[in-house]
Amino acid sequence: MTRGIEAIGKEQGGIDMPVGDRSRGPRYFLRFVVLMVVVVVSGWLYYRYGPDGLEFEWLLEPQFNCATPFGHGVAWVQEKEGGPYKLIDKKGRALVRDFSAKYVSPADVLSYFRGPGNLEGYVDLTGKVVVPPRYQSVSGIKDGFGVVESGDLSGIIDEKGRPVLPIMYEEFIYIFGANLFGVKSGDKWGYVNGRNEAITDFVFDEPPTSTCPRGTCVAVLNGKSGLLDEKGRWVLPASYDQIYSVVRGEAEENPKIGVCRDGKVGFVDLQGNTVIDFQFWGPRWPRCYRFSEGLASVALSDP
Repeated sequence: MTRGIEAIGKEQGGIDMPVGDRSRGPRYFLRFVVLMVVVVVSGWLYYRYGPDGLEFEWLLEPQFNCATPFGHGVAWVQEKEGGPYKLIDKKGRALVRDFSAKYVSPADVLSYFRGPGNLEGYVDLTGKVVVPPRYQSVSGIKDGFGVVESGDLSGIIDEKGRPVLPIMYEEFIYIFGANLFGVKSGDKWGYVNGRNEAITDFVFDEPPTSTCPRGTCVAVLNGKSGLLDEKGRWVLPASYDQIYSVVRGEAEENPKIGVCRDGKVGFVDLQGNTVIDFQFWGPRWPRCYRFSEGLASVALSDP
């Protein structure tokens, strides 16, 4: 049994709690990173608080130069600096060997990697290169989409590596729930759908990365925020100082939406009706004024 973190050089591995007696308290699963003067430990552990404190034992002995977090039950590891990567399961068995890359992101449906010439592409969970390393920069896949960059312009691919939007825009913001993209051209933003069809003109300020009610997106026009639908029509007019995010899946039909106007926050529905008066202080805390399970945190004054 191991207690605490032992100095193990710069190698990385994982640790696990023994099954044993579960009567001494709850058990949790998490990944941890501990930084010391000369020690970097990265791994995964089950732990519980027993009479002697935190106890654990190694799941995978420290043996890697670097290791990514697990995703989909697997992780990318590199045994020697500058050497190839392997894809291993939680028992340390190699599912993919000798994958040549300068860097691989944490395992996902598609992981991005850096190849020759510092160009980037995508590899799947079988080790198949889905998108060859031909881009200057790529992002992780989020909600089924990834951003790829070439020169000063960007485009979008899906999780199968297929082009969604061509490389022709200066910047992108994906709007979850509306399947729209905020795209920048010049110093203004507009909105396009997944078929690269413009649904608005390029007249907007930079959109926030808010989570919006399904089928809508926040648009900022001359410093004021409103909600657009998937066809570019106003659902809520651009008359608010700020529109707060909603919790995904929460009351999708007609959620209460936190909005700030003239320094006060209230809640409106998708028809613009005030359902809770404008009486709260308007902080810019990202998780405030979001209903979840019928409750929302609010502030009555500046703390």
